[in-house]
Amino acid sequence: MVQEYLSTKLHVAEKEEQLSKSQEKCKSAMNSNPKNKEIEIEQNSCCGIFRSKSKPEHPRNKYLELSLLKDFRFLSFCLAIMLFTLAFQSAFVFLPAYGKQLGNTDMESAYLVIITGAFDAIDRVFSGVVLDLKKVKRFRVYIYNIIMFLVGGVSIVIPMTGTYTQLCVVCGLYGLLIGIFISQKSVILVDLLGAEKPINSFGLLICFQGVGMLIGPPFSGFLIDINRQYENAFYVGGSSMFLGALILLTSNILHLMLTRKGQCNEKEH
Repeated sequence: MVQEYLSTKLHVAEKEEQLSKSQEKCKSAMNSNPKNKEIEIEQNSCCGIFRSKSKPEHPRNKYLELSLLKDFRFLSFCLAIMLFTLAFQSAFVFLPAYGKQLGNTDMESAYLVIITGAFDAIDRVFSGVVLDLKKVKRFRVYIYNIIMFLVGGVSIVIPMTGTYTQLCVVCGLYGLLIGIFISQKSVILVDLLGAEKPINSFGLLICFQGVGMLIGPPFSGFLIDINRQYENAFYVGGSSMFLGALILLTSNILHLMLTRKGQCNEKEH
């Protein structure tokens, strides 16, 4: 064991000596060439990796810039998304169970989710084309706000359906509206803050959305466990969506009032 230790230590010493010699050669070669003055050898690497001292041209963006929360319109949008996300996931989770509660088969109940997902996928593409038109683009934020109200209303209507056909129609409508909500969320964010801060604002928005996704389904499950009825989850979910849409509507109205006031002041001057 002692011999192995001594031989290993000797081998390491030889390697260190070889490495120091190679580093000295590299330094002398670099000093002889003025173009390579900004390049240094990384001492921590056993291979002598070259690294440039020059700073990156563009500074790194912060994914979480808390100063953006001072913007009332952005903060309202984040709260609206959190309340909305808290509710809309519950519909996908509890639709099959609610269908079975109404007396439908397992296959018929599963079709409810398929119908919702199919209309959701179709409308993501269609809504992107329509809302990107020049005549529609300037009203995109307000259309999005209306969609949020409609989704909340449809969520409340789901437990009121009497037949399987009516439930399928309502689920298709729910999928259409959810497709607009999900696909246009990032676009609306750029409309609110501009294209300069998409990464910073999206990081904060995802945090608010994550809180809603974390709390929503367990809370809906708690409501269902109270009386073993799924209607309460849809009613509370729809109310949460309405509240989120109302918060966004308030910020939009204040924004319009401030914009018009600023335009009037400019005309007076």
